[in-house]
Amino acid sequence: MNYYKFHIGDYHKSTLHLTAMEDLAYRRLLDLYYDRESPLPLDFDSLVRLIRMKGFETETQQILSGFFKRTKKGWIQKRVELELKSYAVKACSARENGKKGGRPKKTQSVILAYPNESQKNLNHKPLTNNQEPIKTFAQFWEVYPRKKGKAEAEKKWGKLSPEEKQQAFDDCQTRYIDEQPTYIPYGSTYLNKKFWEDADTESYGEGGI
Repeated sequence: MNYYKFHIGDYHKSTLHLTAMEDLAYRRLLDLYYDRESPLPLDFDSLVRLIRMKGFETETQQILSGFFKRTKKGWIQKRVELELKSYAVKACSARENGKKGGRPKKTQSVILAYPNESQKNLNHKPLTNNQEPIKTFAQFWEVYPRKKGKAEAEKKWGKLSPEEKQQAFDDCQTRYIDEQPTYIPYGSTYLNKKFWEDADTESYGEGGI
């Protein structure tokens, strides 16, 4: 992965307390994470060498403890995992389109300067778009770990916007990586209180990238 989104304002808010070397260690850890598209290795000495921070082990350890979570797979961060998952989905979609000869063509060209002119060529056919399909409740329920209160959860799901449904689905796929927390709310509670927004806040607290 040669590119990732970087929210400057959020990052600064979360890292104002860092020293210059701690900030450098954090940025290099993020770069390594995205470059490898996998959790950071648990071997601390090897990790320090990989990010060229020999002699600044204390600073590196401070960043790992404050912004990442240690798991059996390696050091992870929720926000990075979300970005990597999104990237993987888009890459897979691009490969599939490539096999079919490229992205499907739209059925209508819109004349931006004269939008009314476009209406003359509708041909009564729907426009084609390349957006990901809206997540269904069945897809959400499949990845949500606590299978209780399904009917109420489905009602709450129906009130969410397409964007919120995607966010909830993505959060559930990454929130329970490697181990589960001691408390998992009913699905209806999770959706009603929009727990994925709390997860985003945590992620920004872990670096704001």
